[in-house]
Order: sequence, then structure tokens, then C-alpha cells
Amino acid sequence: MIYISTSCIKKSKIADAVLELIKNGFQNIELSGGTKYYDGWLEELMDLKGKYNLNYLVHNYFPPPKDAFVFNLASLDNEIASKSIQHAKKAIDTASILEAKKVGFHAGFLINIPVNQIGKKIKAQDLYNKELSLKTFIENYHEILLYCTKKNIKLYLENNVLSKENLKNFKTNPFFLVKSQEISFFKNHLKSFNYIFDYAHSYVSSTSLKLNESIEFDNFINQTDYLHISDNDGYSDLNNSIKKGSPIYKHLCENPPIDKTVTLEIYEDISQIKKTYNWLINLKQS
Repeated sequence: MIYISTSCIKKSKIADAVLELIKNGFQNIELSGGTKYYDGWLEELMDLKGKYNLNYLVHNYFPPPKDAFVFNLASLDNEIASKSIQHAKKAIDTASILEAKKVGFHAGFLINIPVNQIGKKIKAQDLYNKELSLKTFIENYHEILLYCTKKNIKLYLENNVLSKENLKNFKTNPFFLVKSQEISFFKNHLKSFNYIFDYAHSYVSSTSLKLNESIEFDNFINQTDYLHISDNDGYSDLNNSIKKGSPIYKHLCENPPIDKTVTLEIYEDISQIKKTYNWLINLKQS
């Protein structure tokens, strides 16, 4: 099944983003970040689901908190860690109410990212102790997993993106789940470990770390049933539509995502979202 992320639609209210997708013929919608908190958002989403027979997924920074912060389950800042756990539980509650069977969160990281630097070059800072941060991440993950299990929701972590700028800035990789070789570590340390494979994140990270992106794609895609798809130049996470001839295009042609959950995260005109959507439909049916 192919979903469209609400982050593709630039609206301040989540219901307006969902309505825009409905108007363009989409019924499978991944609720994600990019909107503002307002009273009544959940009731509106429930009404839209019933009226238009929608299928929802819940992803990372949704529902938006009243006070913005950067979600990080590996944070050694007690306030950020606590906020992250509470946000995750609210997301799981939301998924349960909206009958979304999957929730996904970004894997943790060793830094405190200011809200205004998310997705951009991050100013240099001291890194958290990796051993302590990993321990915190594993503990917080299992608390959230238990909550998911009680609600009959499947939990996923998403691979992070490492740009060349941030690698140069920190002189190391401060993010978890960037390379495919990390999969085995987390499988050994996290119960019921599932992950969202974001092609675009992996393409940028592979360029930064001088890895063969095709091998990374192979290793990631073979062990998951949930993909995020967009395209870029290999240097920045641009959220472009899929471009013919790109490494991501070629890999998808060779590995059609049959029987996988797919979400498009394309920040271009709706016509480009539809173009990639229709291409994927044909690819899955070929």
C-alpha cells in the first residue's frame, strides 16, 4: 500500500493537509510533522477518516506538541528524554484511536539539536557519551515498545541521515542507524526491532561516508516491510520526486516494493507527487 505524508503539504493545520490530499485522490495518509498544535485536531481526523474511508499511519513528530522540541530517545538531557517518551506515547495513543497499525520514530542521536536547526547544518557541540546515550536509547525504546504492544501497534525506527556538512562539523557520525551494518547491532539489543528504510536518507549518508549506495540499499531493503521514498542529489535530503536514472530510481526498478508499506515524502508540486505515485503503482504491478 502506498501512503502520502502530510509533510508534503504545507499547511499549519493537520486537517487542512489531509483534506488537500483527499482532494487529490489519496486515501492512504501518513500523519507526520510540519503542522501546528490546535484544539480539536483529533476529532477532525476521526471525522475525515469516517467520511472518506481513510487509512492512517503515524510518523515521528506527530501529533505536534504545544511547545516545539526535537524528539530524541537517546538524549541525556532528562527533559528532552522525558518529552520524547511522552510524545511517543501520545503518538501511539493517536494511532490506536485512528486505527493506524504502525508508528515510526527516528533513531536517536548524540547531540542536542535546536528546533531551528533540524534538517539543516547543525552547529558544532560536544557529543553525548555514546555508551550512556545508547543505554538510554535502548531503555527508552523498550518502554515505548511495551506501550505499543499493549495497544497492538507495530513499532518502527527510521534510519537517520548524515550530511557531509554535519560529518565535517562533528568529525564523526553523531546519529544512530545510519549505516546498514548497524542493523545487526540493534537486532541484538532491541526486542521486536523493525525499521523504516528511508531511501533518501541512505543515499545522502552513503555519499557522506563513501559507501556504495546500491549495497546499502540492498542491505536495508531486504530486512524491512516499510519504506520512505523521495529523491535527491546525494548531498542533501531534498525530498524530490523520483528522477529517472537516479540511483534510487534504478534500485526501485530492480527491487519493486511489492508487499511493502511505502510512504512518499515529496516536497514538490502535487503533480510531481502524483507522477511518482503512479510510477510506483505501475512498478508494483509489473
